[in-house]
Amino acid sequence: MKTTGLFIIAATLISATFAKPTPPSAAVHGHKIRAPATSNSTTKAVSSSKIAELSVPFSTSGTKFVTYIDNTSGSTAATSFAVPGSAPDNDYNVIILGFWLDQGLYDSGYSWAQLDSATRQSYLDAIHAAGKKILISAYGAAEWPTSGGVDPTTSAKNLAAIVKQYDLDGADIDWEDNNAMDAGTGEQWLITFQNALRDELPSGDYLISHAPQAPYFIVNTAQYPNGAYQTVHKEVGSSIDWYNTQFYNQGSSGYDTCTTLLTQSGGAFPGTSLFEIIDSGVDSDKLLIGKPATPAGATNTGYMDPSALATCLSQAKAQGWDAGVMLWQYTLDSSGSIIGELASALS
Repeated sequence: MKTTGLFIIAATLISATFAKPTPPSAAVHGHKIRAPATSNSTTKAVSSSKIAELSVPFSTSGTKFVTYIDNTSGSTAATSFAVPGSAPDNDYNVIILGFWLDQGLYDSGYSWAQLDSATRQSYLDAIHAAGKKILISAYGAAEWPTSGGVDPTTSAKNLAAIVKQYDLDGADIDWEDNNAMDAGTGEQWLITFQNALRDELPSGDYLISHAPQAPYFIVNTAQYPNGAYQTVHKEVGSSIDWYNTQFYNQGSSGYDTCTTLLTQSGGAFPGTSLFEIIDSGVDSDKLLIGKPATPAGATNTGYMDPSALATCLSQAKAQGWDAGVMLWQYTLDSSGSIIGELASALS
């Protein structure tokens, strides 16, 4: 993926000059940054009097229904941020804007920063009145910060400053630096980063989620010599609120049946289905099932028809799991019909 030509707002750097990483030419998963078009959409404040409260409002310990918004149109209209009272009613209780990179804000993150303070506050008031939270996602498939030589503490402080400056509820860490994880250097980078970020964004005041690819939870040092997200979870998992686990775009580990998604992943990454990860010691209430909303959201494997996925969710709930669902992305489900069907399976 390329980052040239995108709308960007420069980050306020703490005290470092960053080496710009070379973005991967073929990302493993589908969180992508694309060049936005100019928009002339009208922005106006939202009245909270029109907002319907969610049937499942956000709770740190409750079921989460997460959507990413990576809108490249440049629009600052309320509908572009899924703001309740303007956008169709839906069951999402967490909105995650894409993306922040060490070079600055892009896509929906950039558009959010363009709002004047009064309009942004009206959007926030509407989002919060409906029982929802809004976060910014960092990195995605467009930046491999560890391989690029980015200092984790400085990066964490810069991200935290953006969260505070633009009145967000927290940050999502979509770290996909596969070369670093293969080399065994990603774990310590992520641990240092998470500790620094949590210092800046204290629990109870801010949320921090991570979005690991499901294979990062494999228990296989031949694959990941320093343990990948198993090590990250053991060291700093208590300070991570939940995982938007990407059960898609993983090649022969398709996670596209109830068996491969829930109990026996098989393929190139055995032992990384939902309950296999739980059995390895990761908290079940932190593991969300992440999926593309439609086939357009997948680069290769992992898409499941909503009715088939709902069946799997019902089976998982019957076995005691109800952490929630993440869908990539909102523009593929702006009506809320897909998340509605999945939310019903966990009700």
